[in-house]
Amino acid sequence: MTRRTVEQRVKEINAATGVIVPYGVRSSWRVGDTGKAESEIHALLVEYRVRDDREFFEIPFPQAFRLINNYLNDERRQRVRRDD
Repeated sequence: MTRRTVEQRVKEINAATGVIVPYGVRSSWRVGDTGKAESEIHALLVEYRVRDDREFFEIPFPQAFRLINNYLNDERRQRVRRDD
């Protein structure tokens, strides 16, 4: 999650000490409640987490993309229903 541009966040991550291979962006989403989305998506990915104290996950990209996209689409549908 970032409140800056994705490009700015990637630059920050890649400037950190110990980054051997530069990170890139494969996909990004705009969400309303970023804190809630991040927390719930991390819960969906918990079994793929590399370490409890880091936000790194070992999961094939297509699988991660589907999980995240499905979660966000469900959230949007629920929000539309509440607004009706």
